Amino acid sequence: MRTYNFLFTCFLLALTTHLFAQEAPQPHFTENKGQWDERIQYSLQTNAGMVWFENQQFTFALYDKPKDKHDKEVGDNSPQIIKSHVYHSHFLGANPHHSIISQEKYADYANYYLGNDQRKWKDHVYSYAAITYKDLYTGIDVQVYSGNGNLKYDYLLSPAALQNGGIAQIKVAFEGIDKENIRLNAQGDLVFTTNVGEVKELKPYAYQLVKGSKKQIPCNYLWENGILSFDLDETQIDLSQPLVIDPTVIFSTYTASTQDNWGFTATYDNAGNAYG
Repeated sequence: MRTYNFLFTCFLLALTTHLFAQEAPQPHFTENKGQWDERIQYSLQTNAGMVWFENQQFTFALYDKPKDKHDKEVGDNSPQIIKSHVYHSHFLGANPHHSIISQEKYADYANYYLGNDQRKWKDHVYSYAAITYKDLYTGIDVQVYSGNGNLKYDYLLSPAALQNGGIAQIKVAFEGIDKENIRLNAQGDLVFTTNVGEVKELKPYAYQLVKGSKKQIPCNYLWENGILSFDLDETQIDLSQPLVIDPTVIFSTYTASTQDNWGFTATYDNAGNAYG
């Protein structure tokens, strides 16, 4: 497994910084027009760090909040050490030729003037309210968006996928976190212990629309041998109707504020390491 080093530096973003606001969360999935490593197709900044959306995977680049200047002792000019953690949610066996499309374009945009190489300067970089991994698996899309300020992603299974055992296609491996630091709690949530706090993927909610109303399908995570999958009561599934599996990601113990006057960003270097 490749080692990902994660070093943060602080800088002022040019013209526009898109963040999750505490009072009125507005997710901004920002397109990559060449201002970042080519593996990143969209990027999202949250209160816990960055999420990069790449081919066949999500990458979470999380950091701890630096001390506010008022929290430091008078005369303490020592540099701050910011803890960080990078891990990947990799969709095993996914279609390598899937696409990622955006929805609900915002009117505002950002300009990126990073470094001295003007070829890497990019302007009119737009953000969107949601993105969708189209045909991540055969007959299965994954839509990513925000709900109540949390990161949500829905597996959208077509009837054709259901009729061909599509649920069994979905398998997720996690790179960058030891298996012993991933567990299912008593509530059925998947809990990750990182260097800077806990992340939870809440017990999944699965449903089908039947005559205009949601019919819940009993659904749980299966966590076996370092692979995540889903266990559904297939006797309750109508194979003629689409099925939605709806997990929610909560950065439960993070205190990093998106209201500060500084910004963190991160990207890859040419060797595949994650840097900020």
